Amino acid sequence: MDEQTIVKEVSTPLFQGKLWLKLLGILSIVLYLPFYVSFSSQLGGVLPNLVYPTRGAHLWVMFATLLLPLYAYLLYLWRAGKIPAKWGRATALLLGLVFLLWGISWLLGVGVGFFAPDLKAIFLQQQGLPDLGTVFMKAGEKRLAHIGGLLTLLAMLVPALALLIADHRSPKGTLQQTTEGKPSSIVGRPSSFVLLLITLGALLVLGPEFLYLRDQFGTRINTVFKFYYQAWMLWSLAAAFGIAVLARKLRRGWNLAFWVGLVLVLVVGLTYPVFGISNRTNDFQIGRAFLLMGTVITGEDEGTRLAARQELDSLWTLDYFETFQRHNPDEAAAIGWLSNAPDGVVAEAIGGSYSGYARVSTLTGQPTLLGWPGHESQWRGGYEEQGSRQADLETLYATADWTLAESIITRYNIRYIFVGNLERGEPLQEEKFQNHLRVAFQQGNVTIYEVP
Repeated sequence: MDEQTIVKEVSTPLFQGKLWLKLLGILSIVLYLPFYVSFSSQLGGVLPNLVYPTRGAHLWVMFATLLLPLYAYLLYLWRAGKIPAKWGRATALLLGLVFLLWGISWLLGVGVGFFAPDLKAIFLQQQGLPDLGTVFMKAGEKRLAHIGGLLTLLAMLVPALALLIADHRSPKGTLQQTTEGKPSSIVGRPSSFVLLLITLGALLVLGPEFLYLRDQFGTRINTVFKFYYQAWMLWSLAAAFGIAVLARKLRRGWNLAFWVGLVLVLVVGLTYPVFGISNRTNDFQIGRAFLLMGTVITGEDEGTRLAARQELDSLWTLDYFETFQRHNPDEAAAIGWLSNAPDGVVAEAIGGSYSGYARVSTLTGQPTLLGWPGHESQWRGGYEEQGSRQADLETLYATADWTLAESIITRYNIRYIFVGNLERGEPLQEEKFQNHLRVAFQQGNVTIYEVP
């Protein structure tokens, strides 16, 4: 087989994976069709981000541990990779994209003013400004005053795109060796894929600078969270590859400078887990830990030593149930019983997000009527599916009418009714449960009633 035949074979779409990628794409859509058809979301359109540009300092606080190796890797490719970067074309494309996004955001702002006067009024009230004209003027001033975030992204996007769109083909008429030792007219570069990861990650961060998805929050925070999360994954992969390459390729002073900078950034980036763990463990309660270790060693009897050992084990843990057990021993015992009980719908008090509510279903895995209503609404695109569940559950606990309570129990097929600290903090008529249901568990202030 001659060289021209080999080149022709390795250049076919099947060999390069294009056909397989198309088939895989089609298959992924087909397999996910049930999800696509039934999916509902709180998404209510696209809104302009006029007055909340990300400051450069904030962007570096978020991504510094990734930005440093990525910038270093791009600099290495430019100076040592001998890739003919297309700086002019990349700069023009990206500046055009920025002005396009900026223009779209302004057009959307004008559209909101005309077609959504209520939303316009809320926005103007939040900003304390009289009209949209003043908003646009202040928005331009604020974006220029806090342009560090945009410059940070452009400083990454321009070289990444300039290197990505560079011509990676071998000089005409020459053949180079592939990793299998076969000649090819196209040189495969791992850097191309890494540059694509960097570019896509930067575009994900750039998008919320001008546009965001409308949801129940009314701000761009959820869009930032979702987009930044994806960007973090892409940049993490690219940064890991870049660090590996630089660790092998850099020499002498450049190698030392890179590692010193990287270590410093990592040390700063790891301050949160250090202080976060310390905070969650109450600074590990060092003094208390030493007292317990002394008791374990010199305790008067086996029971005392065992209790000290158990408390010592629970001091240094990130297991939430350990903390819950220390502060709510009766409820923890009830939850432990319910975890081993036959499956059934549990009724428990309903309350706000980021609170102690929904603790029974969370810690037992048993189904319940409703968790945190706000979060349920976010995931399901509104309150329609929740219906009257919250009101019905409140009625179940508060009413003295057993017939009404029984109708609610039947409607939702409730098997267990949990009465603990949170339930006793709400309107509660417990006598109806005591008179008509079996007490399945009771300890201290906590009772679990079971429906026969």
